[in-house]
This record gives sequence, C-alpha cells and structure tokens, in this order.
Amino acid sequence: MGITLVTGAGGFIGRALVEHLLAGGDEVVAVGRRAGAPRAGVTWHPQDLAEQPTLPRALLAGVERVFLLAAMAHRGPPRDAAGQAALRRLNVEHPAAVARQAAAAGVQRLVFLSSIGAMGSSGSQPFTPDTPCRPTTDYGRSKLASETALRQIAGETGLPLAILRPPLVIGPGAPGNLPRLIARARAGRPLPRGTLANRRSLVGLTGLVAALDLVARHPDAVGQTFLVAEPPPLSTGALYQRLAQSCGRPARFLPVPTAPLDWLLRRLGRGATADGLFRDLVIDDPRLRQLGWQPGRSLDEEIRRAAHP
Repeated sequence: MGITLVTGAGGFIGRALVEHLLAGGDEVVAVGRRAGAPRAGVTWHPQDLAEQPTLPRALLAGVERVFLLAAMAHRGPPRDAAGQAALRRLNVEHPAAVARQAAAAGVQRLVFLSSIGAMGSSGSQPFTPDTPCRPTTDYGRSKLASETALRQIAGETGLPLAILRPPLVIGPGAPGNLPRLIARARAGRPLPRGTLANRRSLVGLTGLVAALDLVARHPDAVGQTFLVAEPPPLSTGALYQRLAQSCGRPARFLPVPTAPLDWLLRRLGRGATADGLFRDLVIDDPRLRQLGWQPGRSLDEEIRRAAHP
C-alpha cells in the first residue's frame, strides 16, 4: 500500500492498472487528458502531456511509485512537423521530464511501459533480451529514445527504473488492430489463409497489469528491461478463429497467395498491417516468470473478454 502516480490513467491499460492498484490498497494519483469519474482512493489531475510534458512538482509529494503509460500510439506515422513534435513531447520528453522529477522527489520505483516496437519489425528469430533494437516506425523509435533517456537519468540520479516491452495486448476495449479484427470476426468477413502460418506473441491485459505491478515492487526488477508475453504464440488466423468462435460466427479464410498480397500492402504503405498478418513476432524472455509473474487469466479468457467487452 502507498501512493502511486499513473500517467495515461484514462487509457486502455491505465484504467485496468488503476483498478488493480486500488484493489491492492494503493492510493492513486491519476494523470490523464480528462478527469475520470470521482471515486474513493483516486485523485485525478487532468493534463494534456503532449502540450505540457512536465507535471506540477506538488503532484509527486509523497508518491512512492510512478507508472509512465501515457503515449501517442495507434495513429499511424505523424503527417507533418507538428505531429512529429507532439509525438516527441509525449513519447520522449514527458517520460524524461517526469523521471527527473521522480528522482528529485525520492520516488522508490519508476516503471516505463515501452513496446516491442522499440526492437523493430517481426522476423523469423524470437526476440530475446539480447536482441539488438532496430525500430522501423516513428512510434518504435520514440519508445527506444525514451528508454535510452530514462536509463541515462537513472544512471545519473540512482532512480530505481524498470521497463516493460509488451506486444499486442488482448483485452476489452483494446485500441489498434484488435477491434478491427473483432469487427471482421463478428461480420464473418474472411482473412487470407496465409494468416494461419505466422506466429505472434500476445499478452492479456490482466497479465500485463500484473507484470507492471510486479516490476514496481520486486527488488530484482530494478535496472531491467523485460519482454512480456504469454505462451503459446498464436497465428493471426488462429486469433481470428478464437474471436469468431467467441462471437458465435464461423471463421472464414480466402485461398489467396500470400506473397502478392504482402507486396501490395507494403506498396500501399501498410507494412505494419502486412507484418501483423503474415510475419512472425515471437518473444522469448523467461525472467518475469522467474520473478514470480502470474498472468491471472488465460489468453483464451482474455480473447473472450475482448470479443464481449
């Protein structure tokens, strides 16, 4: 129990984390673009962190743990210089600014939610803790830049830091590609048969929240960057099949050649979509399990919850 500050508290992961922390007896300082509904144990601070990355100093008084979840994601590449500047302010300048504030305030642990995108595009070899980072998107590059800045600040100040890199997060209300896949499953719209051949690591929302809480408290998590996923990897087609089953619909697949469709998507600037449909992204990092991480819900349960939020 203690006082915990969460940025991005109004988002998909932030809302679930706040609930988890309250259930554990924490008081929560919740930072979001808009204040949430009043409730016991939560103090809301509305602030657009893409406009003002630094928090009021008084907000960190008495705070023991800080979770940095606020980020600009699922919007595609910035279209102009203003978009690039907003991405940098929120995804890079904000975490660095709050980390320096947290160090000055004597915060006991800072947890940064990064992304597997900081490591690069999917490939045939599993991502491990030793895999070099070669991000291929503006979002991934911003996450890696933030990680680098946070490690430097932690080295300079002694701030206890832990970083998590999740892949696609499965849960009710998820943003990004998952709701589009759910809509396709509900409507009975088919996927290419080639989507059954890839392997993609996933993590459930409940499991990710448990991992965030664990690295915020475990002494051996300090200074570590964890890749978080739940076995087994699923193909995109297998995920679609499970979503369709949860929606009571048949899963349909078109026997179209994979290579020309992959080429066309990339020519149209939809390389991330092509990666998600056809390429592998497998995570191999046992260290969270070694610290005692338990996801709490199976991936099948999370898929059912996502299909019926």
